[in-house]
Amino acid sequence: MIRKHLRFSLFLMIFFILCLSFTGCKRPLVKEHVFTNQTWQKFDTIVFNIPSSGDNKPYNIRLFIHYLGAFPTFDLPIVAIMQSPTGEERFFTKRIWLKSLDGKPKGVEADDHFVLEQVLWHEFVFKEKGVYRLIIESDHPNYQVEGIISVKIEILPGALEPPKPQPGNFNSL
Repeated sequence: MIRKHLRFSLFLMIFFILCLSFTGCKRPLVKEHVFTNQTWQKFDTIVFNIPSSGDNKPYNIRLFIHYLGAFPTFDLPIVAIMQSPTGEERFFTKRIWLKSLDGKPKGVEADDHFVLEQVLWHEFVFKEKGVYRLIIESDHPNYQVEGIISVKIEILPGALEPPKPQPGNFNSL
């Protein structure tokens, strides 16, 4: 009698764990690139490989820039390129304002640096199954930009409130 009860309990526990693993909450996909010597070279591209199941659902791609308060300029212009598994490309340029007009760093202070969050792509739909490549290039006029610790992306399913245009950033998406 006790063995039957233990078997049944074990069966229920395994069934519960399997149900949770199949229907559990979807965590965001997070990938990070850390720069050597906190310096982003002009032609040093960042490549994030993003697996896709081709589910035709919207995803929001957030960009987190970890930088030092002594960053030499107010902004960081970038070029973002999304390559689909079949080779189709979408790209745009974006100017990310790391400092306000009075020279104070934007974002959240964390230890000895700052973290600025920006929506890079609002409701991007991964239509094809396979691996997408998100390529980010520095479009800064200096050959090397010192003070960038890392760049991180976070891909979240679902809809977000559309980003509001910021002063000096007319191409918000």
